[in-house]
Amino acid sequence: ANYNMNTGSNLDNQLSAQKANVENLERQFNDLLRDLESNKALLEVGAVSQNTIDNMETQIATAKSNLEQAKNQLKTLEERISELEKKE
Repeated sequence: ANYNMNTGSNLDNQLSAQKANVENLERQFNDLLRDLESNKALLEVGAVSQNTIDNMETQIATAKSNLEQAKNQLKTLEERISELEKKE
């Protein structure tokens, strides 16, 4: 029982940390999308270069990949906790 309590507490901590990580990555991703739209408008008037837009699109692709990976890790952790709860 003591092992399960320690394991459960550790998993709960991991779950909380992973949820916070997903929220942070979602916020970063959305901020990048918003910034890209702003910069596209600036591109039209020559205030930023196409290279700036290209770099931002690369950052967005990376942020999206990181977010998807974090969501998958969260799902895996939730499934693991669910399986452990079924065994108790």
